[in-house]
Amino acid sequence: VGAAEIASNTAFQDGGVLDAADGAEVSFYLADMRFNNAVGDGGAIMVTSGASVVLEACELSSNNAANGGAIAAVGGEVTVLRTELRSNTAGSLGGAVYLFSDSDDEVSVANIVQSHVLFNLADRGGAISARSSFVLNGVPSTTLRISNSIVESNQTLNPAGSGGIEGFDAGAAGVQTLLDIRSCTIADNTGGAVNGVHALASPSAPQVNLFNSIVWDNEGAGVASDDASRTSTGYSIFPETASYPGPGNLNTDPMFGEIPFGVRELAPGSPARDAGVSSAWP
Repeated sequence: VGAAEIASNTAFQDGGVLDAADGAEVSFYLADMRFNNAVGDGGAIMVTSGASVVLEACELSSNNAANGGAIAAVGGEVTVLRTELRSNTAGSLGGAVYLFSDSDDEVSVANIVQSHVLFNLADRGGAISARSSFVLNGVPSTTLRISNSIVESNQTLNPAGSGGIEGFDAGAAGVQTLLDIRSCTIADNTGGAVNGVHALASPSAPQVNLFNSIVWDNEGAGVASDDASRTSTGYSIFPETASYPGPGNLNTDPMFGEIPFGVRELAPGSPARDAGVSSAWP
């Protein structure tokens, strides 16, 4: 689907624009999806049952759902490239994106690259909520990979939630959820006690990989996990470096500069300039 405007649709179940299932493969390019609603999950896009959806150079704005104001993946995979997720709302989880695996044969994956996630709102996970209750063949069944992206000015309505990225494991043992965050800026998210990256355990905790990233100027704490042993960091700037140590980390003002045309830049002399390393990538 290319160069399309898709607006003001309502689904009485999932996927206000698309409910992709049964191994379907769908791509959108230069699509503008706005003011769509789902009574269930995925205000614009729902991906399930082994389906996959690619969104490239798209804008998803002002969509609404119970979970995943813009996008939900429950047993499917979504890839988001050079796309803006703006001002979407979820009544419960994941203002922009919701990932969940609730059975031992589901894999839910989101790959977000060179994208902008901003002004989204949810009860928990103002920007992104990633959850699972199963380990699948020894690996996480829910995976968020986000790189070269900005997550800013999102909000949770729950004081125990996260305005930014929230991961939650509900299984008894093992890592069910992976939050892999590389070369990202997570800033100005609000509403909860931890508004950058928050990994919650019941009783196990998600695995968090945070490299070459800035988590700063969020309300409350920036980074927190219920199990620090499952958080790996390096060459990043965030306030809690003493709790989550790693090579090249800094707890110092990254010196954000002007934000022309919605692009957050670093001021001259910023300690974040040229501070990352390519070896932080696996």
